[in-house]
Amino acid sequence: MTDIDNSAIELKDGTYTITYNLKSQNNVQTESNTITVTGGNATFVASSKLVQITGAATLTITEITAGDGCTIQADLSHSFTVTPRPDAAGLTVDIPATCESEPVVVNLTSGGDAIIADG
Repeated sequence: MTDIDNSAIELKDGTYTITYNLKSQNNVQTESNTITVTGGNATFVASSKLVQITGAATLTITEITAGDGCTIQADLSHSFTVTPRPDAAGLTVDIPATCESEPVVVNLTSGGDAIIADG
């Protein structure tokens, strides 16, 4: 995910609890996470259970609570795409005989339930 930039909310160095929504298709999940701000920057990891549906998604930070309990409402959003994980079940590998000092050609064929995206 890229940065969520906002000049209206500037956090001093410290520990905060953020509440955020992760929306994908018709599913909205609300979670909280603790962040540590240093030099105006912080990072957190959204739970993988929230991104189990592929396609467009939006993460919106809705509330920020400081260590002293003071809370502000927020509306900081960023959209991103959740891509399917490759699934090699049913993947077939074929390597034809090769002469010495020649490149080895490896053929992968997606069959059955294998999910190998084009590209």
